[in-house]
Amino acid sequence: MTGGDTVTIDMTSGTTERRSGPPGTVRFTGLSDRVKDVEIWLPHHERTELVALRTDAPVAPVPDRGAPGLAAPRQFHQPGPQRHQPHRLGTGQVRFRATGDPAERASEKLTLGVTRDELARISTQRAAGDPNLHHLDGLDLYGRSDFADLPLPDQLHPDTATHRRIAERFAKRAFTADGPLADPSS
Repeated sequence: MTGGDTVTIDMTSGTTERRSGPPGTVRFTGLSDRVKDVEIWLPHHERTELVALRTDAPVAPVPDRGAPGLAAPRQFHQPGPQRHQPHRLGTGQVRFRATGDPAERASEKLTLGVTRDELARISTQRAAGDPNLHHLDGLDLYGRSDFADLPLPDQLHPDTATHRRIAERFAKRAFTADGPLADPSS
């Protein structure tokens, strides 16, 4: 799609420049006349604003079919913040890395691992008084063994195939008959 606002980031200085542009238009043509589901996946790394939606036929929300939508880490032991690797910018590859000093863990600087452990601890503690609070470790959705099969393109963010795997695993764990988000009426 063309058009839209753009934000240019100067990775050297850290400054940004915003340029307003006209709204872009996306058209889906040549679709059959039969009833169909249309899914539109928006980019996770850009802001998208829906200005208008027009159709030449009636539309309705997709009926609940018992299948939830898709949801949308390797930087586990080193404190952040996460930063682009500037030397890769000219190669067409964007990569992130944690820039903190691993020695800072001793002074309780947060790492992804520490954050996961604390969330699990707090969730377990608070779930004792709240039966609607549940914790699911992200490593159950995408873990070390998954990285060999579906590596994170920038070492930090999942791509479409990885999002699908994560979402399918989430749905399996959360919405099955014994899952925390199961429909109690079924």
